[in-house]
Formats: sequence, C-alpha cells, structure tokens
Amino acid sequence: HYVCGTGDNFVDGVPLESYTFGDNWMCDVVDMEAYALAKVCYHYDISFISFKYITDGADEQSHEDWEKNLADGIVEFKEQVLEEL
Repeated sequence: HYVCGTGDNFVDGVPLESYTFGDNWMCDVVDMEAYALAKVCYHYDISFISFKYITDGADEQSHEDWEKNLADGIVEFKEQVLEEL
C-alpha cells in the first residue's frame, strides 16, 4: 500500500521524500492520472492496482528521456506483467 500524491505542477526534480500533503502526509509517488482513478476507487471501496514505468528523471532532459524510453516501458510491461498472468 502506497500513498499517491498529485498536484497541478510538473515534477521538476525535487525528491519525492520532500512532497508532503495536508498534515505532513508524505507520498511515495506523484502521478496525476493514477491519483484520480485511485481516489474514485478508494471512495467506492474498490481495489485499485496501477503499474507505473518511470520514463524520465524529472529534470531538464525529461522531455527527451520520455520519448526515448517510452517504447521500453511497453516491452517491460509485457515481459514483467502480462506474461506472468
């Protein structure tokens, strides 16, 4: 069980350990899309599983890293998750 945080700012290299929310709740991952889905599932008491492939280091190279590494995530998901099912 992990804490997913979200926000309206692009993550720009600040370590996740420094992200706090509300009463100093720390989050394990920051994700805009997964947060919305997790929140609805939590509200309706529905189990939620999310797979996140990190494509970039949230720095000035992130846009280039994202494009370069995106295809690798598809291969990894297929090999690590789908083939295990």
